[in-house]
Amino acid sequence: MSFLFNFASDEDASERGTDSFNPNIGLGEGNSDGETIHKKTDTTFSEAKEVTDFCDDELISKFELLGVEFGQNCLKIVDTSKLGDLILKDEKFKSFANSENLVAALSASSDLVAGVYEGGLKMWECGDDLTHFLISHPVGQAIELKGKSILELGCGAGLPGVYCCTRGAQAVHFQDFNEEVLQLVTHTNATLNIIETEEVNCRYFSGDWSSLSQLLQQEKQIYDVILTAETIYSSENYPSLHDVFSTSLSSNGIIVVAAKVYYFGVGGGTDGFIEYVESRKRFTAEIVHTIKTGVPRKIIILRRQESDPLYR
Repeated sequence: MSFLFNFASDEDASERGTDSFNPNIGLGEGNSDGETIHKKTDTTFSEAKEVTDFCDDELISKFELLGVEFGQNCLKIVDTSKLGDLILKDEKFKSFANSENLVAALSASSDLVAGVYEGGLKMWECGDDLTHFLISHPVGQAIELKGKSILELGCGAGLPGVYCCTRGAQAVHFQDFNEEVLQLVTHTNATLNIIETEEVNCRYFSGDWSSLSQLLQQEKQIYDVILTAETIYSSENYPSLHDVFSTSLSSNGIIVVAAKVYYFGVGGGTDGFIEYVESRKRFTAEIVHTIKTGVPRKIIILRRQESDPLYR
């Protein structure tokens, strides 16, 4: 198992732009503004389910790894830039090469194929932003992680959630649209960074948010903190995302959203998302941090309104 260390200095981190974390690590070259998004009208509903079957040690040994620094913290993660060739060419990954979802994305060299593949094998800038925010709290609003239950929605590589695993969270649950992303990347990243002495309840869920909220309600799963990055690129998904927030956040919990101000070609962005949230009158929405380099990006914190039935 070889390691590729690509650390940024503290000075670089404070001035990082869209390229400082190498956002082109993942599938597809993207357009000049970062994302290659293929809209698909006849999307297939994907029922939410728990994923429990993951890569064994033999498969993990074939991954190239990166060491990524967040302040004084270093996370070991799968280098997804090498993953496409591995899936298509290595016989050991035959089961993943037979996945229509992954093959569709690999064949199209696409970051997103709506309803088929939702970008989970790419490192996205806002996942980096969100992890840095959890560490540094640039506006002084410290988020308590120790002993908390945490859900990361649309996790992909799961860097924010993995960081929470290393900071004493009691439970960290990861959700991504694609089961294969959780099997190949998310679970592997979590496993690489959780030491044996840490007791963290990690679970993994794939599928649509519309059925995820039902699944979590059936299990009576409630979270102190919900994290999500780069998930508001399409306004069509706001209702189902909001439903997960509404049904799964504890009465005095917080939601932290990291996203770009706008997403080319799909209509989403921070302003439209905040407008939607405020129209539903369940949560307050506060912009607490802005990154101005490249395509502007923001961190938004949501809390239950006092008028919400679950507010306490």
